[in-house]
Amino acid sequence: MNVSASRPKPSPSLSAIQGELLKGLESLKEKKRIVSQDIHQLENERSQLIDQVNRLKLRIQQLEDTLQKKLHSKKEYDKTIEEAESAYQKIIESSETLLKVVLREKQALDNEYRVSGNISSI
Repeated sequence: MNVSASRPKPSPSLSAIQGELLKGLESLKEKKRIVSQDIHQLENERSQLIDQVNRLKLRIQQLEDTLQKKLHSKKEYDKTIEEAESAYQKIIESSETLLKVVLREKQALDNEYRVSGNISSI
């Protein structure tokens, strides 16, 4: 029989166990401190991003409002331009009709005066 196999292994002393336990606790506390710092940094970044998102949402709403006003103004300009162009076209057509009437009347008067001998041919 092997004498070393039947002998119990020497157990570490209580002070050695306490020392290891304290080292382990300190290590865990340090890791917790690091994780706490990371959490704090991430929460700060999240807060900043939320602020940025809120500012961007507000800016988008302002842009939407301005865009709607501009689109309405453009529609009104389109309507006014269309009405003005239509009225202008009517003026042109009326002017052409008036010119034809004036030329026809001038021709008739010229013919009448020529026949009566009061005007010489131009």
